[in-house]
Amino acid sequence: MLEDKGYDVVFSKGKAFLRHIDTGQTKRIGIRVKNLYKLEVDVCATLNSKAELVQIQDIGEPWHRRLGHLHHGALKIMQQISTGLSKGNLEQVDTCKGCNLGKYAKSSFQDRDSRVEAILERVHIEVCGPFSTASTAKQRYYVIFIDDFSRRCWIYFM
Repeated sequence: MLEDKGYDVVFSKGKAFLRHIDTGQTKRIGIRVKNLYKLEVDVCATLNSKAELVQIQDIGEPWHRRLGHLHHGALKIMQQISTGLSKGNLEQVDTCKGCNLGKYAKSSFQDRDSRVEAILERVHIEVCGPFSTASTAKQRYYVIFIDDFSRRCWIYFM
């Protein structure tokens, strides 16, 4: 959630810092004591009040994520017909990183002219086994040969 709001946490020289991603401003929020970072109470209280303010302003984002990235228009409808959804502003404040990633178009594989031009020029082989239970003919392996040109398949049991 910090990253969505433009912040990240940086650990350096035994101290923990909260850094704004765009401006680069940092504020120390804790210090390392043995193997743990001890957070400073006054700084965390200030950050907590800011976080509560952001949470009050933006009720829609947690519900958007909880309901599987449901469209904000549908959230408004659910708010009207349900009793458990908190009454507040469900407008979309920021663009959702997960939704944006889900809308990227996948590029297809490039076609290659690697097809062979004659039978048995390239043969794909798959060996499978040993199986713990033998077949009725006492065979524990099988081999599949597939000709790339004709796509003909041969199966041998051993």
